[in-house]
Amino acid sequence: MQNLKTAVEELKKQGITPRVCIKLPADNPDVQQAKSLQAELKTLGIIAEFHINLDLAAAGEDAGGTPADPAAAQESFEVMVTGPKLNCQSFNKKDGAGKPVMAIREPRVQIMQGERFRVSATAKVSPKDAGDGNIIATGGIIYHLVTECKSNPNAVGMYVRQMDITRT
Repeated sequence: MQNLKTAVEELKKQGITPRVCIKLPADNPDVQQAKSLQAELKTLGIIAEFHINLDLAAAGEDAGGTPADPAAAQESFEVMVTGPKLNCQSFNKKDGAGKPVMAIREPRVQIMQGERFRVSATAKVSPKDAGDGNIIATGGIIYHLVTECKSNPNAVGMYVRQMDITRT
């Protein structure tokens, strides 16, 4: 923890607000330990993001990369990156209308051109969202929540702009 504290202090001196990504196992997350760690990091001025690791083989996926459970397939859909690279985004505040204010995550989490991944078909963040997976952020920009990304698992739980992807 001392190395983390030193690194955070150095980043803060350079004007960078650090975030720490903590991966939790899906089958047995230690919620109490996670809460304790989050509280400790908060005292250091660190924003903690918790990501849940899913083992797709154990969850039941066919050889083609499609969830074996039809219900799971209806809850997400596959998309592909259209530009040279896609920067994943997150939010930690909402505007006056309750819409998320998105920002590129630092350090950057990127998905490269042509990569395929899955996004939620049911995500909803604000009262403005219909629950169809289209997240309307500040400025009316539409985002999607990443639910599965083999090429960059750190993208799971983050948001991507609809204009940077195409449905496959």
